[in-house]
Amino acid sequence: MKRSFNSETHPLYSIVFKTYMQVILEEQGCVEMFIEGARSRSGTMIRPPKVGLLRFATEPAVQTAMNASSASDFTDEDEVFLVPISIGYSRVMEVDSLATELEGRAKVAESLARTVSALRYLSMNFGTLTVHIDPEPIKVSDVVKRWMSEQKGGQPLAILLPLATSSTLESSTGDYSPSPVPPKSPRYATPYQQLAEEVADRLDANMPIHTTHLVAAILLWKRHDSSSAVSHAMMVDKVRWLSSLLRRRGLTVI
Repeated sequence: MKRSFNSETHPLYSIVFKTYMQVILEEQGCVEMFIEGARSRSGTMIRPPKVGLLRFATEPAVQTAMNASSASDFTDEDEVFLVPISIGYSRVMEVDSLATELEGRAKVAESLARTVSALRYLSMNFGTLTVHIDPEPIKVSDVVKRWMSEQKGGQPLAILLPLATSSTLESSTGDYSPSPVPPKSPRYATPYQQLAEEVADRLDANMPIHTTHLVAAILLWKRHDSSSAVSHAMMVDKVRWLSSLLRRRGLTVI
């Protein structure tokens, strides 16, 4: 498939590709896609997630769910399930290029020569690879129903986010207590945006946090500090504190 396309610049390609995806799903096939907009140096997802391919894959199910007047109008054959799969790395191949981009240099364009030269990375050790397959797939019809309810003025459920009352990188102390954060309503203009955000939330929630991610986060924090130097003792202390805080929030740190 093309790296980037839309219905305005590539109308015929978009129609053919969307039809191809929907035929695969109608025949009980599976389609893999990567919806994250980008990943930060610390491993977290940068919003907003991409909606294009997700819309292609779920459009028939979304339209059927929106037009269904009763539960009997929507059968299992009309349903589409989204299975978030989180993949985490201790270290990525692009770590050197990410570092140069962080220094302000332009991103180097991809080329055949760079692809060939990258073969040497196949013999290198990049640490631990983790794969988490969400055991509870997201039903498209359920998300559409919630979206329609919010559009009609229904209040979405409040979200409880665990927040430390006085925990910062400057001061690694404080009690751990949940705080209610009511979301705005309606939050999303289309059901596809809500689908994408729910998948993204699952991906982030299931993503194991590697120690290298914590080190990257601390280094990025220190870049904006008056003293950018980080001693070994400080790094160990902050990594231990972040690991403890994240584990208390129910996250996995490896």
